[in-house]
Amino acid sequence: MDLKKHVTPALVLLFLSPMIGEMLSSSSPPAEFFGPFALWAFPMMYGCGALLVREAVFRWKKGWVSLLLLGAAYGIAEEALACKSFFDPNWADIGVLGSYGRWAGVNWLWSFELTVYHAAISIATPILLTTFLFPEKRDQPWLTAKGLKYAAGFFIFIEVFCFALITFYRPQVHLILLAMGAIALLVYAAYKVPHPFPWERLFAPLTVLETKVRSFMKKGAKTITEPSKRKLFFSGVAFMFGFYLVPAMTMAAGASAPVTGLALLLFFTLLGTRIALVSNFGRNWTERHQTLLLAGGLTFFIMFCPVWEFSGGRTDNPMGLTAVGISFTIFLVWIYRRLGRNETVARQAAVPACAAPN
Repeated sequence: MDLKKHVTPALVLLFLSPMIGEMLSSSSPPAEFFGPFALWAFPMMYGCGALLVREAVFRWKKGWVSLLLLGAAYGIAEEALACKSFFDPNWADIGVLGSYGRWAGVNWLWSFELTVYHAAISIATPILLTTFLFPEKRDQPWLTAKGLKYAAGFFIFIEVFCFALITFYRPQVHLILLAMGAIALLVYAAYKVPHPFPWERLFAPLTVLETKVRSFMKKGAKTITEPSKRKLFFSGVAFMFGFYLVPAMTMAAGASAPVTGLALLLFFTLLGTRIALVSNFGRNWTERHQTLLLAGGLTFFIMFCPVWEFSGGRTDNPMGLTAVGISFTIFLVWIYRRLGRNETVARQAAVPACAAPN
């Protein structure tokens, strides 16, 4: 069956984003995800949010940086305004982070982690995977003007609905204004950031240092070759493992919340630098390379799906999570194989693939 004859990329993204952000992550197992509330609320929140981000990146002719900035703006919109988990110390999933890292009415460490999570996992990953499924539509808008209005309207509706009804916690007004201001700044930054982004200029000191080290060790100039698929896959794996392990280790060592936050920021910075260097600043990797990076990040959740289902101790019903993990494994392998063996280097103008050509 030819997928593109039956469904559109907008329809796929509408459901793929919540399936990754909620169901695969085990935040909402199948019994909850397919419930009467979540089945329409999650696509409204995640799906419409992802569609708005994709269309903004495409229509503004931007790239990776704008995609992640808008993904972060989405994360704040969901967690600070709809769920209010950035401020509620008793949010259902927050645990010790409701007190550890809390200051001036804000759960700062939780807020930082959730913003990064939504930017990378809930928004960027499903947008790119959907683009790889529909390569012939990567240079086309996925929504009409009317579709954009509907997506924005549904997103605003679910934001207001969840703010009013999902919990009875009410943050102070200045905290809501702070969150809205952060969203506005991120959207503005995403609109203004240059594309292609001057990665070489940003990493110039590292490049110069590497050249001097190679000269001192009497090694020849570095040859630019195809990026290592293995390194990119395990970089994705490292992202999610580090996401959980770095805070766990620093907290176990008795570090303060600011130290934990800085350690996590350093980890993300070093990992991002590694990915940039391995991919030669996005010039040498193909869509298959990018798929492996994304698959590495999702592998963490796939590995733990059976653990969450059969280990016990959960207050919700985790039945079906193993099937979800297996299904996503098949899905990712299928995308990778579908991209073909004869790869061509992705255009810099099309990194990420959702961006329109210059």
